[in-house]
Parts: sequence; C-alpha cells; structure tokens
Amino acid sequence: EDDDDDDSLEEKKVLAELLKEGVKEEELEEGADMKVTSRLKRLDHTLVKRRSLLVKKMQEHMKAIRTVDIYSKAERDARVDALNLTLRHINVTFNSYVKVANEVQKVVNSDFDTYESTMEYYSLFSEEQRKHINDLQLQTMKEHSELHKLLETMAKLKEFDRSRIVEPVKLNQVDKVLSRVDDKAKALQTFLNDHAFIKAQLVEDSHLVTVVKIVSHEHEINLEKDQNKHLQDMAYLVDADSNQYTLSKPADTTSLLEDVNLLNDIIFLLSGCFLSSLICQYMNLPDFIGYVATGTILGPSVLNIISSIVAISTIGELGVFFVLFTLGMEFSITKLWELFNIAVFGSSLSMILVVAIFVFAGSWLNLPYSEVIFVGIIVSLSSTTVVLNNLAPQEHDLSFGKGLLGILLMQDVYLGVIIAFTPMFAAFEDVQFWEVIGSLVWVLLNFVFLALVCVGITKFLLGKLLRVMGDSGAPQRLLSAFALCFLMLKITEAMHISMELGCFVAGLMISTAKPSTQTTLVIGGKPSSVQHGGVSKIMHLVEPVKDLFLAIFFASVGMHVYPTFLLTNAWLLLTLLFCTIVLKYLASFVSLHWLMRPHASIKDAHVISVGLAQVSEFAFVLAGRGRRYQIISQPVYFLLLSVTTLTLLCAPILWRFVDKPKQ
Repeated sequence: EDDDDDDSLEEKKVLAELLKEGVKEEELEEGADMKVTSRLKRLDHTLVKRRSLLVKKMQEHMKAIRTVDIYSKAERDARVDALNLTLRHINVTFNSYVKVANEVQKVVNSDFDTYESTMEYYSLFSEEQRKHINDLQLQTMKEHSELHKLLETMAKLKEFDRSRIVEPVKLNQVDKVLSRVDDKAKALQTFLNDHAFIKAQLVEDSHLVTVVKIVSHEHEINLEKDQNKHLQDMAYLVDADSNQYTLSKPADTTSLLEDVNLLNDIIFLLSGCFLSSLICQYMNLPDFIGYVATGTILGPSVLNIISSIVAISTIGELGVFFVLFTLGMEFSITKLWELFNIAVFGSSLSMILVVAIFVFAGSWLNLPYSEVIFVGIIVSLSSTTVVLNNLAPQEHDLSFGKGLLGILLMQDVYLGVIIAFTPMFAAFEDVQFWEVIGSLVWVLLNFVFLALVCVGITKFLLGKLLRVMGDSGAPQRLLSAFALCFLMLKITEAMHISMELGCFVAGLMISTAKPSTQTTLVIGGKPSSVQHGGVSKIMHLVEPVKDLFLAIFFASVGMHVYPTFLLTNAWLLLTLLFCTIVLKYLASFVSLHWLMRPHASIKDAHVISVGLAQVSEFAFVLAGRGRRYQIISQPVYFLLLSVTTLTLLCAPILWRFVDKPKQ
C-alpha cells in the first residue's frame, strides 16, 4: 500500500509540473484534474471547428453536384444521398466523442477519497454501464440501417458509372437468355426481401439484446490452398441470458436450408423411443414410461444430446391434439348428455375441494394466496392423455370409462378458462370483482359463439366434406380430417379457449355429422359402401400418426425431468407425491360418491378416483406461465414439475392394480 501511494504521488507531481503548479500535497489532486479538464476543453474546441469546416465542404459538394449537367436527376440524387450519409456518419462520430468526453469529466469530478464515496460511484457506474450497453445496441441498430442505405446507394453509383464507361458487348443467344433470367432473379429477390430487420425495430414490444451468432459451415468448398468459399448455412444465436435461437427464415428465401440439429434430434429421439418401448413391452410396462425415460436420458439433464428442446416440445403437442381429436370421433352428443351431471358437477366439485385444501394449508403456512390458489388449480387437473393410454378401447363404454372421459373433457374446458385468467393472478391483490365477472361473461359468450360456429359448419359444410373424404384416397382423407381439426383449433385459440377443446369438438362434429349422400370407400382395392363418411376408417388413418407424435410428446415431458434434483430432494418429493395422490383420490371420491351418490356407485367412484389421481401434463405449460408472470417462485416451479412427472409415471402402476368392474 505504501508503494502504491508513492506511485500515485509521483504521477500527481508530474501532472502538477506539466501545469506549472506547485507540488504541495493538498494541490496535487486538484492540479491533475485541471490538466485533464484543460485538455478536454482544447480538444472540444478543435473538433467543433473541424466539424464546422467539414459540414461547409459537404454542403459545397452538394451544390456542385446539382449543377453537373452530365448527371441525370436520379444520379444527382444518389450522389447527394451518399454525401448526406457521410455527413450523418460524421455527426454520429462527433456525438459519440461528446458522450465519452462527458463520461471522462464525470470521472474527473468524482470523489474517491473514502471507501463510501468510491462505492457510491461504483453503484452509479453500474447503472451507467447498463445505459451505455443499451445505447450501444441502439446505435448498432441505426448503424445497420445506415449501412443498408449506404450499400444501396453505392450499388446505384456503380451502375451509373458502368453505364457511362462500359461499351455494350454483343451477347450470343444463350448469354442473352441467362442475362434476362439473372435480371428476373434479382427482381424476385428484391420482391421477396421483406426487410425484417428494419420492420422489427418498429414493433412496439421489440427491444435490443446482445447475441452471439454461430454459423455451421458444413457446406465448405475449397477453391485454393488458403482460400475457402462458404455457402449460406444454418445460423444459431445465443443471447446474454444463454437463450438459444435457431434460424427460421433466411434473408435469401430462394436458397434451401435445413435445420440439421432438429433432424438429428428427431432421429435420436424416435430411435430411443423405439428401443425403450421394446424394453417396456418386455417388462410389461406402458410404452409412455419408456418415452419419458428416453427424453430424460437424451435431454439436458443427462446426456444433453437434444438441442432443439422448444421445437421438440412444440411438435409433441400435436400428439395431444390428435388424442383429443380421436376421442371426439368416438363420442356423440347423446353420450355427452348422459355424462352431463358427472362431467360438470363431478369435475367442478373435485377441483373446488383440491383448491380449498390448498388454500387452507397455505393460510396455515402463511403463503401468498395467489401462489397457493394457482398451484391448487394446477394440481386439480388430471391428464387426459395418460388416462386414455390406461383405458382399453372396450372400457370407453363402461360406466367408469364414461365417467373418467366426461370429467376429463370438462377439465379441458376449464383449462381454457384457467389460461384466460392466469394474468390476473400476477396482480391478485389489485383485481377487482367486476373484472372477474367481466372475464367470466366474456368466456361464456365465447363458448356460445363457438357452439354457433360448430352448428353452422356441421349443417352447411361438413356433410359435403365427408362426402369428398369418402370419395378420395387415404392421403386426402387424412389431410382433410387434420384440416378440420386444425381449423377448430385455430377458432378456439382465437376465442382464448383451450386449443385441445377445439380438437375434441372437431372430432365430435365428424362423429355427429350426417353425410350428404352415401359414400364409397376403396379399401384394399375393393369398393365398400359405408355411411357416416367412414369415421372408423378415418380413425384407422389417424391412429398411427397420433401414436408417433404422442411418443415425441412424452419424450418432451421427460426432458423436464431432472434426476439430480429428484435424488437430492427424494424424501421431500416422495412425501409430496404421496400427499398429491391421496388428496386427488379423496377429492374425487368424496365428490362422486357422497355429493353425487345417485350418479356414481362406490366401485365406479373408486375406479374413477384412481384414474384421476395424477396431475395433468398441462401443468408444465401453466407452471411455465406462472413463473413467467412471477406468480410462483422458482423452488415451487421445480417441485411442481417433479411431482407432476412422478404422478404421471405412477398412474399406470396404480391403474394396473385397481379392481375394475367388467360391466
């Protein structure tokens, strides 16, 4: 410390001597500051004079260009634009210097005599550093726009120069054709260029971030020993928060690119699902347990082979959509009406009981009500996908099978309402009663409008569609069925209702629609006359596609399983798992048997309660939204994901040991 003080003192003496000041101790620091300030002022004065001269010269050049007769008006405008861009760059550079000079002046004027004053400067410096980064990012955006304009202007000027200097060259017929094609190709690229980068800056919610761009040079052509030419390849971005992004649309849309990482991920995932399903079949276990294990092993928590996690999860959602679509084709309006009491009142009462118990426990533990209610709602939902995997096809028409499916369908309806109300939990304390009533009325109006849309499509369009499906080949039948499924999915999404409910409604519309005429299906080369548009044949086509995407879905669920977290919190998670299963079983059993005694026998209530004793896979979606809205904390988020996964894995085991009535 003494050596550092001596060095600092020596530096201050030198600065003071340069200023021709005395070398008294109390004047050293002030003398150094005065030296820096003096230099800044002299430099400012010089730069301001120089900048004024440059501006005058630029203006003179612009006047001179406008008087040149050999230039056309378009060329004069292009050359003036080039000078304006140059002048703008000079101004930006000068303004950048002024900002830096102000920063230097702040440092000079700051007080570092005590530790407290130094830490005060440090806190201010941290905030200034964030602002500085934002300014740099904004400046980068502007520089990109200026560069784009500059390149366009330079291209115009080169074209003008070439048209005056280069003599016309006689071309043969082939060169003429290729020249015309080249002109058309350039015009096409200009037309396809949507200037996404510039447009993105105008979006209201857009903001600037710093990213690292990684380009995979897989198509590399060796031209010479020390010279390589790279074709356009896939690009990946990583931002400062370690989020990874994949190229979705290249600037040159005429070039064909493929996301090799996504292809490799799907290949590894499907191969792993195949091997795990063989093992599960040998061990007499449900296939989806193997799919979940595959996702866990290949996911980020173990081998970290899968990189396109978001894309895989999105593709896997198609499996859930197709499950609800096929379920709708198996149902009818009559069957739904028979299940009305159990579906509406049974599901509502069981969910209310679960949430009430969570609220009671949360108040006892002094936890935030918004978090407790939100987690209770998530836990009250059960998995339609897992229950349909557990139910045998012949069990769908049994009393407990009908009860299970009715309750789960009603929960899918509630799911849309929950998603719509999720943002309100973020401001739970400030939510007004009239806001809740208004949201409920809006949701009810959406359901009424959905019913009208379904009636209209079924009455005027669906009969003709079924006739076309019957007269077409298998690919056309499959595509038309999926088109109807996705149409209803988008309609319900636009109404802020569950997309899964839209898929179920699409299947229900097919099962209840009356085709315009009797149709003929060609099956195995033999014509077969069937009524009702061949619904069973459509299901026969949809089933393999559904199973494929369902395997990807369960594998994506496995990617959110973290073995290290499970092991380090094993006892806590096992306790929560036991409490969750018991709570869900008791809530369902009490609702069905004691509160709805005429509609469900003891045995049916027992079987249905066991079937519902797991947490829905949509807990991942809702928990993610809750974390994004800061409704739930990070520890609760991880516990919720882990308990959900464990209940899904335990569901087939519990179902296997339950004594189900045969009739």
